[in-house]
Amino acid sequence: MRALRWSSALGALALMAALAAGAAPAADDAFRFAIVGDAPYAKSQDWKFLELIEVLNREPLEFVIHVGDFKSGASPCDDATYAERRQWFDRFLHPLVYTPGDNEWTDCYRRRAGGLDPLAQLDKLRTVFGHREPESLGRRRIPLERQARAGYPENARWRHRNALFATLNVQGSNNGYALADSPFRAATDAEFARRGAANAAWMKETVAIAAADESIGIVFFAMQGDPLVGSTGFTDFLDTLRALARASSKPIVVIHGDTHFFRYDQPFRDPASGQRIANLWRIETWGDPWTGWVRVTVPRDAPQALGVEQFVLP
Repeated sequence: MRALRWSSALGALALMAALAAGAAPAADDAFRFAIVGDAPYAKSQDWKFLELIEVLNREPLEFVIHVGDFKSGASPCDDATYAERRQWFDRFLHPLVYTPGDNEWTDCYRRRAGGLDPLAQLDKLRTVFGHREPESLGRRRIPLERQARAGYPENARWRHRNALFATLNVQGSNNGYALADSPFRAATDAEFARRGAANAAWMKETVAIAAADESIGIVFFAMQGDPLVGSTGFTDFLDTLRALARASSKPIVVIHGDTHFFRYDQPFRDPASGQRIANLWRIETWGDPWTGWVRVTVPRDAPQALGVEQFVLP
């Protein structure tokens, strides 16, 4: 396994990258979790993802976040693939929190993917991957709060020490909106509006919980889609995210997949001033053709000083 490390402090990326690249917070004063997703896309790569599971099982992690896209958008959205991926996920020794990706539901209308109703596929994912259960996947499990009453049980929330985490059903492929070649467009556009409202409510509630609790020092949102790639499908999400960050005194980190390249940066800007939003960050994990992962270290007393390390299997 090839390791590529990048660590920095929130609010001081350039300085830390220059002065302390490769340094991560001390293990005895921190907790660690992993981020994976966007793999495998070809049968020839299945073995490598299974190897990745074994690698992560040997790591001292509190949990693993899977940001979706466990198959390619051109491969079939069939029951056999879903069942196989669930069997793989059951191999994780650590708690696994999986949020669905567009390749396994919004893109299933594509002919090569089966020409299936995306909403039916989302419902199937909820059943196969336990999104209606009050806990994570994995051999060791953690309790999760779910947005079930709003109809989106895949949106989960949990706390670990000084950090609050929430998953969001935000997708690649323009967040599943205005798919011109889809015969299901009317239904999926209506669902897009409902999902956007549910995501916004979940985000606002999560940030409000953090604001009311002084012991929570950082908020993480995890999802599949890169909100900076696309157009109208991310407008409302970005407006909500930026407004919450501007009103918050605490760091907010968006975790996502979608473009398959590791990133740890501050790409979000205030549309009025053009300035970077100082407390808003994002982390993206590797994806196909690479099989990799990201390890995030959160210090106990200074959660704004994250250690972020990337790893790629050879």
